[in-house]
Amino acid sequence: MVGICPDPRSLAAAFAAPRSSTSNLARTQSRQNPGPSDRQRRCRDKVRRLLATPLPENDMSIEVVAQRLAMSPRTLQRRLAEERTSFDVLREEMRRQVGETYLADPTLSIGELAFLLGFSEPGAFHRAFKRWHKTTPQAFRKRQCNSLQANSA
Repeated sequence: MVGICPDPRSLAAAFAAPRSSTSNLARTQSRQNPGPSDRQRRCRDKVRRLLATPLPENDMSIEVVAQRLAMSPRTLQRRLAEERTSFDVLREEMRRQVGETYLADPTLSIGELAFLLGFSEPGAFHRAFKRWHKTTPQAFRKRQCNSLQANSA
């Protein structure tokens, strides 16, 4: 039967080793096995990348993203919480940034933009945009257009 306990001789040698070599060993092992902060950072970045790419049926739910990351929604929530963020925060950041970019395109209607960002209806996008910018999407677009025209003149 194979046990999970280390060989007593190597355990004794580790405890008998001087402090500096023990800390060197710990540093070497931590480099070989990245800590949770590396894993968390990767998790956050993976979620951002998935949210920035079109998902099937434009579904940006935690269930769909977690499934694409091969984990349960609860595991995804837990890993993001360890990094002091949440799925909702990341989704909101992405929607805000991409929404501002899409508003620069006058060929996109507000309804199309809302759909592309995964909102259930244009009114939900309108409310979120007012929360982010304290103005309507139409006023923001108009101000952006005026700003671009002033810069090109």
